[in-house]
Amino acid sequence: MEAGYYIIGGVFGEKANAERFQTKLKSKFFNPGTLQHPEKKLHQVYLNRYDEGADAVAACISKFEGKYLDKVWILELMNPNKQSVIEDSGEVFAENSRTITYSKRSVQRPVNDKLLEKANLYFDKMWYSEAAEIYETVLAKGQANHSHKVIERAADSHYFNTNIERAFYWYDYLYRNYRQEMSANNIFRYAHTLKGTGKYARS
Repeated sequence: MEAGYYIIGGVFGEKANAERFQTKLKSKFFNPGTLQHPEKKLHQVYLNRYDEGADAVAACISKFEGKYLDKVWILELMNPNKQSVIEDSGEVFAENSRTITYSKRSVQRPVNDKLLEKANLYFDKMWYSEAAEIYETVLAKGQANHSHKVIERAADSHYFNTNIERAFYWYDYLYRNYRQEMSANNIFRYAHTLKGTGKYARS
């Protein structure tokens, strides 16, 4: 599958349902298609694919120039065999795929750990709206929960759910508090949210 930014409009268990939704989109969109998750076997129908993340974000913000008002989210698909180089604001960043692992927890876990486990589960399923809501709940419980990983996932959840204002809030928090730990992906998306919220001078 070609690397790029796919704007997902629906996820279906049955291929026939995905095909019906794709056919429905063809009257409004030039190039809809279907991606299949290799492990979960779910069919994700995308409205359009973009080479640049900024273009995908802009399309979502404009709701495809008013042609599509339902909820969408962005799937960033990278080529595992190549290094993707993204140029933004005069700087070049190399994006690499990352493997995220989680340590085993004690049976007696605090509430925040249980919430985080649920949020991480939703995030891994690409249910970004639900994940973002739970991450926000955890973060609202106090500064002690404001770790780099939780902030990063909260920002990413909002970004892929196209809530640019809230994504900017948490990417900006990352930049101010964990700047040295920010990945190329974080910086790239932070630049997009700066532009998406009209803060061009800082991007």
